Amino acid sequence: MYEKGIEVKQDARQAAAWYNKAAQRGNLWGMARLAWLYAKGRGIDANYEKAWALSEHAVRYNNPLGMSVIGYLYEKGLGAFKDEEKALELYKQAAEQNSAFAMFRLGSVYQTGKGVVVDKDEAIMWYRRALELGHKKAQKRLSKLLKD
Repeated sequence: MYEKGIEVKQDARQAAAWYNKAAQRGNLWGMARLAWLYAKGRGIDANYEKAWALSEHAVRYNNPLGMSVIGYLYEKGLGAFKDEEKALELYKQAAEQNSAFAMFRLGSVYQTGKGVVVDKDEAIMWYRRALELGHKKAQKRLSKLLKD
């Protein structure tokens, strides 16, 4: 709620506090969301070590958001060596579990050619799938690709 500002004022610090409480209770989604905030430095200081640890725990239980966060860390080389191939593999695994974020990242990967050959059609397909699942940034990227 606080992270997205749903029915409350958007507040990344509050979101981090609530995700931390959930993570401490073993909630995998809380762990993965907190990992994302650590990866991006939203509401808390960026901490790639904590982002990795929380994500890896979530991945052990096949959590698609955890997979997506680790994919992002690999894609950007945050807290580990940059490994676009591994990022792609993790995004695909998460997308198979209907992760809109992973689908959005796949669209970006195919649009920019990070670790793959640029493939506009593949990018459009992934952005469309992400949009169908409610990923708002996918609309902007999709519109831009369809205009080009």
